[in-house]
Amino acid sequence: METQSSSNLYTNLYNFAEQLFISQEVDYKPSTICNLLDFFFKKENINLPKSSNTKFTEERVLEQIENKLVCWRQRKVDIIAKQSKIEDLKEHLWYPYFSHLREYVVFYVQNEDELNYLSQIIIALNRSVIVLCNFNLQKDFFPDWIQVVELDYIDQKVYDNSFLDNSFDELSNYINTLSIFLDIIQPAGIVMFENASFQKKELQDLGNNKQIPIILLQSENKNNLLQRICKTINEHFPFSYFNQVEKTALHIGCGNHPISGWLNTDLSFSEKIVFMNAEKQFPFPDSSFHYVFSEHLFEHLDYKGGRNMLHESYRVLKPKGIFRLTMPCLEFLMDLYLNKGNELNEKYIDWSISLFDPVIKNDFKTERIPRMFIVNNFMRFWGHKMIYDKETITYLLKKTGFKNVTYPQLGDSKHNILKNIEQHGKSIPEWANNLESFVVEAQK
Repeated sequence: METQSSSNLYTNLYNFAEQLFISQEVDYKPSTICNLLDFFFKKENINLPKSSNTKFTEERVLEQIENKLVCWRQRKVDIIAKQSKIEDLKEHLWYPYFSHLREYVVFYVQNEDELNYLSQIIIALNRSVIVLCNFNLQKDFFPDWIQVVELDYIDQKVYDNSFLDNSFDELSNYINTLSIFLDIIQPAGIVMFENASFQKKELQDLGNNKQIPIILLQSENKNNLLQRICKTINEHFPFSYFNQVEKTALHIGCGNHPISGWLNTDLSFSEKIVFMNAEKQFPFPDSSFHYVFSEHLFEHLDYKGGRNMLHESYRVLKPKGIFRLTMPCLEFLMDLYLNKGNELNEKYIDWSISLFDPVIKNDFKTERIPRMFIVNNFMRFWGHKMIYDKETITYLLKKTGFKNVTYPQLGDSKHNILKNIEQHGKSIPEWANNLESFVVEAQK
């Protein structure tokens, strides 16, 4: 059975609301839209969990919506108990489900020539992007972390992977739709080409009125290096995080364990997690962070990707900033393979094979499981690509420019912010994590 995210559920609810607007049972003012959606959540008992990652069955959702539509057709419902203002968006029940869209960079794309050029920048920018596209665009043209909104002068259509789906008859409503769209997502900035377009001018005016930074690209920008353009955009559209903390700290590959007070990044993004691919240029200016930390991610990168992560971490660290890296240790594997009399090693082998490779466990039953299976699994299971030893990672860190390389124990550090920061021990037994992992710290 197909599933959909809460944002897609919201699209269905909005489609339902659109039918009501077309039938003239309700108006389509922003205040009405807000209250209508609150009514769905509160009065019609369509319950959504707090997590934006929770999946819903499409069949169940559509059945609910159809039932509610029948009810709406049969009676008038007073849904406007008060007039909502855009400034009061946080009070609405539906608001938390859009908060993860904040600080996207909005690109306005007017034609296919602009798309051919801007698509390279959009993908290389390495942060979440919304593309406002003024023509039909293949749904899977961009990767998943990029939301595509197809705009027309009169009608507006948003793809299923976004949240707004409506059709208005007048230009004023087209502008109002863009206005509430910008108020909800509060983008980090808007990028567009500096050429004549009525729609572009309206978007530019809205951005200026809402004090949203705007970059107007000129034709000569096409001759600039891609990385230079991306760096310029990221410098002009900084994350609000940098104004919220005194000591800036970057968490790379946080997974399900974001750290309070840190800028948490991962390929899977949400309200508390910013999209970033560690193998690409980081979307931050030089010397942005006091601390950079990553745990059990480095082994998932190939050599080239890992080298990029080290160089980018060094670049975004402030002078004397601290880099902390935690990952599996090749020395642990070699000891496990060679030291056959170690009781803890035997415990680890039995635990790992029983949990992650039951076929091997069943084949050997009560016999001692050969250690070579653990070594092989570590090199290819869980998306692993490289397992490092201390000698090699020390060499790579120093070659990148780091100094004062040390190897503290898990949970230990000279820096209070880095003490007890590792979370991998919550995913596997703590004793197993202590056995297989090692920590390295270095200073810029």
